[in-house]
Amino acid sequence: MGKLYKKYLFKLIANPFAYLACFIFSVLAMLQFLVMQHFFSDAGSTDLHRFFTGIPYISILIIPALGSMLAFSDDELSLPFSAFSVSFAKILSLLSVLAFSLALTFLLPVAVSSFGDVDIPPLICSYFSMLLFLAASSALTVFLYTCIENPGAAFVLTSLVLAATNSIHLLGSYVPLSSALASLCKWLSFAWHFDAAGKGILDTRDLIFYISSAVILGLAAAWMIEKKRGYGSSFGKKIAALVFCAFILLSLDSSRIYGRLDLSSGKKFTVSPFSRQLLSEVEDSMTITYYRSAELKNFYPQVRDVSEYLQDYASYSKNVSFKVVDPAKENAEKRLENFGISSQAIRSTGKNTEAYTKVYSAVVVNYHGKNEIIPFILSVNTLEYDLAGRIQSLVRGKDRIVQVVVGNGLKLDEDYAYVKPWLEAHGFTVVQTNLPSEIAEGKNNVFTLYPSLPLVVFGTALFTQEDAQALLTYIQGGGKVFLAMAPYNIDVKKTWSVIDVVDYVRYEIQSLGLYFRESITADENCFRMSLYSEQNGAGGAKSEFVDYSLWPELPEQKNAPDGMVIHWPCAIDIETEFSENPDFIPEQHLVTSKKAWQYKKTDGKYETNPFATPLKAEDGDESGQFCVSALLRKKGDENPSAIVFGDQYAFASGMIGYSSSQSSVDTRSLEFLSDSMLSLNGEQKVLDLKNGRQRNSGLYKKSLDEIYSSRHGVFALLVIVPALILFSIALIVHLRRRKFNQSGRK
Repeated sequence: MGKLYKKYLFKLIANPFAYLACFIFSVLAMLQFLVMQHFFSDAGSTDLHRFFTGIPYISILIIPALGSMLAFSDDELSLPFSAFSVSFAKILSLLSVLAFSLALTFLLPVAVSSFGDVDIPPLICSYFSMLLFLAASSALTVFLYTCIENPGAAFVLTSLVLAATNSIHLLGSYVPLSSALASLCKWLSFAWHFDAAGKGILDTRDLIFYISSAVILGLAAAWMIEKKRGYGSSFGKKIAALVFCAFILLSLDSSRIYGRLDLSSGKKFTVSPFSRQLLSEVEDSMTITYYRSAELKNFYPQVRDVSEYLQDYASYSKNVSFKVVDPAKENAEKRLENFGISSQAIRSTGKNTEAYTKVYSAVVVNYHGKNEIIPFILSVNTLEYDLAGRIQSLVRGKDRIVQVVVGNGLKLDEDYAYVKPWLEAHGFTVVQTNLPSEIAEGKNNVFTLYPSLPLVVFGTALFTQEDAQALLTYIQGGGKVFLAMAPYNIDVKKTWSVIDVVDYVRYEIQSLGLYFRESITADENCFRMSLYSEQNGAGGAKSEFVDYSLWPELPEQKNAPDGMVIHWPCAIDIETEFSENPDFIPEQHLVTSKKAWQYKKTDGKYETNPFATPLKAEDGDESGQFCVSALLRKKGDENPSAIVFGDQYAFASGMIGYSSSQSSVDTRSLEFLSDSMLSLNGEQKVLDLKNGRQRNSGLYKKSLDEIYSSRHGVFALLVIVPALILFSIALIVHLRRRKFNQSGRK
């Protein structure tokens, strides 16, 4: 087979069209990722999963084109080699060329790594699994070209079969299928079996499927050759039949006995030691029920990861049981309504239709008659974080109750409309309380009555001196506080003008070593605002993009993993030498970029008009990196006592709406709020399950302008380098072939 392998490999590399096919394969695979994923924009990501999932569809024409160069000929019937050697030599030679083409695409992660971090273990896992995919596809191609002697007909049929095997799992999105038929479609799909590998999981079911497919199709091709030769050993046929059946049974049985190696970032598909400890504390029967609509599996293959993770999670305690329930089959919709779980609508037909299917994907944990709920989940990204917080509440009796005070004249349910539902979705019970000075107005539910409950404060303009002193006493007495404030208010509903206020809280917290600046912090790295006018001179709508320096875009950092937009922030100086209470240690919590500066008043007022605000520091402005959130920690205490954030509007509905896109809400500030409350609540280990397992996939190494301007260089690299490599190989092969021919003539 070694001699045949060299013969067929040389037949491929001696054909100029093979180099063209390799070039198209590698370059198109790389460019489709950059273009289709809008890489050179603020939406760009170093996550290469979409790069690999695009390769099977590029292979639909490329692999049959290469296979046509090894089409079956009658000469093979007289070769002094076994049919097994002929078929597998073809498969290996075709796979070698495809593997080299795949290796050329490694230029993409190299280029992407200059913009951000590329996760290496999942990358290796993906390349390995893609190699197995190419092996199975090569075997399919060789088999069909062996069956059909007409190369043109074989090319068409092979392309159609590859298109079907790469897309058959999507059939349920367009045609209603039974559960059994939908499962069969997924099992037959070459592309579906790559889903786990693309996320960094080596799953034996997928590996066995690819290997079995390659072996079975290779044996089938050998059988076709034997059949065309008109003879063959009876014993050999029996051995081939036994091997064929063995691989079929192995592939079918792999779904019952399997293993998974988690190579993902932070091992987010593996149960953490903290969760194992938590589950060991479950003393009585606990039930984890995953309510999942059967149709959902046709749209999102990752829900398989959810059920398998939950099953693995439950296995760490003998008192925990797990089950999957299809709400439609078990008439559980009413039960879910009682839990407060609503269905979600997803598009179930083609792009040009408006038909939607209602589905459920909710987790309910029951313990001692109490229920904790995850209302909707599609992946395992934050699943363990969600589970751990809820199970901790059930097992350890650690309730999450938070009180909220709005002290700037705005309203919680209207102006901070996202806050309550967001915190409740993260397992908190939200109670709105009042200032001590409001008792005179008949509002007796003041925050000082609940010293054991964490407190969130939005704005402090309405605090009297007595209220400010009560807040300081609350902190010094052991209360936990998230304080979002600035020594001024903004007319957020109308003019965005700055309103000076007498802020007593500002002066009280100076005793803890925290000093607010007499300026607004601006930054060159800021939010790009879309401003619209109703009509321009031509009679149509007009829009303009403006960089608004008074809305800084915080860089990604430990306590803001994805960064976030803040609004008219006030920087905080940490002056420990002036602290009157040495028991509290102030620390930096969030900082701006290094391109920030202190924006001061002009003629006694701040200019906040986005068209008039400067885009960079002017002469005399203090510039650099500034602290916009500080943390107070009591000596000897691992958990913080207070987090002081110099922006009271980052959580306001209107500001979140400005920074959100049409398709999604910008929840980064809300993430910061819920993360801060977990930290104040002493749940740092739970918080680590969320942030510790998230990988930074942003293009943080370059600015947006640098990212956009570098696109031509990256495109040139990914096109020219493969072309030069392939040209060099083609030239070497041509020269050696000519030299061989010349020596033969002599």
